[in-house]
Amino acid sequence: MILKYLSKTGHKKRYAFKNQMNKTDAYDNQIRLLKKKERFLISVSIILSLIIIALIIYSHQQSHKNKEEYPEQKQAVIAPYPEKVHAIIEKLKYSGIEMFVRDDVTLNLDFKNNLWTLNNLHRFDQAGNLILENGTNGTCGELAAYAYEKIKPLFGDRYEIKFVKSAQSGFFLSSRDSHITLYIKEKSSNPSSEKVFIIDPSFHRYGHISEFEDYLFTDSMESLPFIEKKETSADIQIHSALPLFIGGDYLLGFAVERNNGVFDKQNFILALILTKKYKFSGRYLFAIRNNNGKAEKFENRMLIKHVLSKKEYEGLVAKIMLFFKELTR
Repeated sequence: MILKYLSKTGHKKRYAFKNQMNKTDAYDNQIRLLKKKERFLISVSIILSLIIIALIIYSHQQSHKNKEEYPEQKQAVIAPYPEKVHAIIEKLKYSGIEMFVRDDVTLNLDFKNNLWTLNNLHRFDQAGNLILENGTNGTCGELAAYAYEKIKPLFGDRYEIKFVKSAQSGFFLSSRDSHITLYIKEKSSNPSSEKVFIIDPSFHRYGHISEFEDYLFTDSMESLPFIEKKETSADIQIHSALPLFIGGDYLLGFAVERNNGVFDKQNFILALILTKKYKFSGRYLFAIRNNNGKAEKFENRMLIKHVLSKKEYEGLVAKIMLFFKELTR
């Protein structure tokens, strides 16, 4: 019995010892696994830290590079006389509709030179100053000329003011469109320190040139030819539109075009064209054509609501129909 007991007791001890060893091995394995995970996490942390440091260095270098390429963006430049300038341009309205529908405005077609002319479009007072319709309305050239006269005394001799042809990314996508803005340069003995500001009365914008990244400025002029010569008429190439109105996301223009490639008394098109913002080509809102001596009309009334009131639309159509009647008489 004693031997049997000792045998059982020894077996239990061996089992307990073996079990303890197994627990020790499992614990050691867990420690090794944790250390392995710890080494992996440390390695990942080091790699991520290096990546973050590299990104910070790259970002700093790019920022420094941009400041060197565009020094005017280092700090905001406050445009001079902001309140007074905005008081002048905020009341202006981009609209040539009132000018276009006046009774004394007539249309001539020059079939030989592919030109069309709007007569009596511009008006001047006895002092030679341009007259805006309702005192506030005009297209870019008229509005720029008006703003020029108003701000010139304000800026005095310290600044040089010019007219500049511009392309604008929203409605005037090509420099051929000749959108007119004002270019104001502060005079300085050090050309590198001269500051340039832009006024666009059409969109009520005024600020440092760095704020006009959506513009492309081309030719600058001391004055606008039609203002300098006091021209009341406007000569325009066929297939070129005269901008009349900007409403919401649309630009409305009037154009004279060939009919099936022919431009003569028996073949021409008079059209109102609606062009959506950021688009190069527009759609006919209304058109009447002389097709081999036969009058044909087209209109898309679904487009009217985007830009014109019913009264404005009917007034424009009535004027174009009057043009057509005179031209085909």
